[in-house]
Amino acid sequence: MSEEAKLKGLVSNKSNEDLVHKMEEDLTPIDTHKHAVKTKCAIKPFKIDINKLTGLKNFSELSPDPLALPHYALPPGT
Repeated sequence: MSEEAKLKGLVSNKSNEDLVHKMEEDLTPIDTHKHAVKTKCAIKPFKIDINKLTGLKNFSELSPDPLALPHYALPPGT
């Protein structure tokens, strides 16, 4: 394939369609995000089953918040 044929296949905006050259009153605002269409979330909620992760059947009952500081590490009076 020649270099000229490759360049003919490339398409970009025409310079008169560029936003720099358009007048402000001719622009239409984008409002597709405002429509009340229910879309599926691309990022699924992430939930770790701590019992399965640790191998203990009741780990979530023993330690409801495993990342919290233990009571002996908390400052006095809390």
